Amino acid sequence: MSKNESFFSDITDKLNTNISSVCTSLNKYKSEIKTELEQFNDNINTKICELYDIIQSKQVEIDQLKTTLEEKTFEEDNFNKVSILRTQDKEIKDLKNQLSILD
Repeated sequence: MSKNESFFSDITDKLNTNISSVCTSLNKYKSEIKTELEQFNDNINTKICELYDIIQSKQVEIDQLKTTLEEKTFEEDNFNKVSILRTQDKEIKDLKNQLSILD
């Protein structure tokens, strides 16, 4: 073997050793990484479910507030109608009084 061949052979052997070491390390931690990812996924799913429940609860609250607002708006409309009727009634009475005075 020449010097160059020996040099490249040494480099190749070292690369193979390093690559093998990396593969061994990856296999060693593969299970741990998988477990961590599963726990992370479970945690994310739990948070999503909690957020969904909160959103549903807030939607129910919004619907109730809309219903209450509609009821209050209806009551306000009725109040305004009654107020207009009272004003008109008062005007009619005033006009009748004025007529009676003129007669």
